[in-house]
Amino acid sequence: MKPATAPTAAALTAEVLDMRRTSPVPNPLNDLARSGAISQEHLRSLVIVELRNHEPELAAYGILLSRFPQNPAATYFGRLAGMVYQATPRLLDTIERMGITDEDIAAHPASLPCYAYAGTMSWIALHGSIAGAALAAWVDVDAYYTQTFALLDIIESAGIQVPEAFTTYYRNGTPDKWHRSALEVIQYGLDHGDDPREALLCGRLMDECIGEFWLAATALPQG
Repeated sequence: MKPATAPTAAALTAEVLDMRRTSPVPNPLNDLARSGAISQEHLRSLVIVELRNHEPELAAYGILLSRFPQNPAATYFGRLAGMVYQATPRLLDTIERMGITDEDIAAHPASLPCYAYAGTMSWIALHGSIAGAALAAWVDVDAYYTQTFALLDIIESAGIQVPEAFTTYYRNGTPDKWHRSALEVIQYGLDHGDDPREALLCGRLMDECIGEFWLAATALPQG
C-alpha cells in the first residue's frame, strides 16, 4: 500500500476513496435490494448483525480512550462511543417492532463475516495509531451511512414496508459532522509522527470489513 503524496488528513481520505474506486468493496445486501430479491428476513438479519456489533464497537472505543487520553483524540473517540451507546435503545426498539425474538437472534448464522467488523475494530483499537483509528472511523461513517441511506432509498422506491423505527434508525446520521471531527484527529496524529501508511491500512481494512458486514446481513437461518 503506497503512502499518500503528503501526510495530511485530506490526502489520506482521498487515497482511501481512490482505493474504493479502483478496488470496489461489494455490498451484497444492496445488490439483493436492487435486483428485487431482498426480503423482510434480510432486513431482520441486518438488524441482528447490527446488534451483534454494538458491544464490541463500544469496547473498542473504550480501549482507544484509554490509549489516547489526550485531545482532540479523546473527545472524538468519546463522542463516537456516545453515539453508539445512545443508538442502542433505538436499535432494541427496532428489534421489538420487527418482531425479532431472542430465539431469532440465537438462530441467526454466526459466520465469520458477522464478526469481521468486531475483529477489525478490536485490532485497530489495540494496535492502531491515532491517525489510523481516526481514519478508520472516518471510513466507517462514510461507508456505513452512504450504503444504509442507499438501501433505504431502494426499499422505499420498491414499496417494501418496514416499521417506522427501522427507517428512523437507519436515516439517523449526519456524516459531514463526523467527517470534520475525524479530519482534525487524523491530522493531529500525523503531526505527532503517525505513519500515513499504517493509517491507510486501517482505513482500507475498515472499508473491507464493512463489506463483510453487508454480506453477513444476507445470511438467513437454515431450516
